[in-house]
Amino acid sequence: MCQLAAYVGGRDAAPILLESLRLQEGYLGAHATGMTTVHGGRIHLVKDNGPVDEVTKKTGIASLRGHTGIAHSRHSEAVIKDTRCNRPRNAHPWLTEDGSAALMHNGIIFNYEEHWRRLEKTHVFQSLVENLNYITDSEVAVHMLGDELKGGAPIADALRSTANSLTGMVLLGAITSAEPQTIYIANWNQPCYLGVGDGESMFASSKIGFDHIKDAFNVFRAPSNSLIKLTPGEAEITRLDAARSFPDLTLDIGIFEGYVKRLLGEKGELDSYDLLIPLLKRGYGEAYSVEQDEWRRLVRLGYGDTNDLFEPLEQLAGWGRIRRTVKHRAEGGVTVPRVMWSL
Repeated sequence: MCQLAAYVGGRDAAPILLESLRLQEGYLGAHATGMTTVHGGRIHLVKDNGPVDEVTKKTGIASLRGHTGIAHSRHSEAVIKDTRCNRPRNAHPWLTEDGSAALMHNGIIFNYEEHWRRLEKTHVFQSLVENLNYITDSEVAVHMLGDELKGGAPIADALRSTANSLTGMVLLGAITSAEPQTIYIANWNQPCYLGVGDGESMFASSKIGFDHIKDAFNVFRAPSNSLIKLTPGEAEITRLDAARSFPDLTLDIGIFEGYVKRLLGEKGELDSYDLLIPLLKRGYGEAYSVEQDEWRRLVRLGYGDTNDLFEPLEQLAGWGRIRRTVKHRAEGGVTVPRVMWSL
């Protein structure tokens, strides 16, 4: 579960995207930072371990040129458990093998292993940590996308096919040198805000990712199960998969508050991830008035919009019901900012 951003328009993409990631990374991110831009008919990529400020200091990421770009702030449970999983080559975005397209992913791919075993016969997995038999699950998606493009599929069809072949919590964002003023997003049920302005468009995982530039955009939450095409000043949204759907859910803030306060009372100060996991197991279902068996089915189906955690938490903090602070701590071999919640 990560934090992402994308921009297409008339301005330089890099400063806009890096600030968007900086605003978001304290929720879930900052283990690694990466960005690709389109410039001069080519895709340009920089990525490394650490939050935005650290990666900016040690790389040329802020100097990437281009008016179209995608950017990614990685959060990985595997990284927290073993720092060997946090290497620059495990970070997003990923390039297809011919370098013509770049892809980033948010979520968890449940069926990545079956794709990995099939694809490893014909592709090299850069994220492989051999002594752990570990890959970054997202890397299967870029190889699948590359194969579709190599077979002659247009980028929109290739991204749709790739996303619909993955199960779990899936949002894919892609750019290609063949369409230098277009960003494609395939979103099943992950955090996704869009902004449309005068000759420019933007995507961010969390609404806070627009805070530095929000006056330039009409910002709205995108629907789940959508294929999104962003061009300068336009957002075209179509259905990702006509064969499946995800129900509209309404959160009861009172029930949600009760669960959050109970967890904070039992555990003390918690970050967003440590609140999210127990809420996914039980609390959300009751806050959405969904029976427990149905809620478990929705989680298996790929429910994963963490804005349904961040936004009510921010609301409770604004009301003075809980406290919000930001602390820096060692995590995954780097020092990351973390939004912390407490009573």
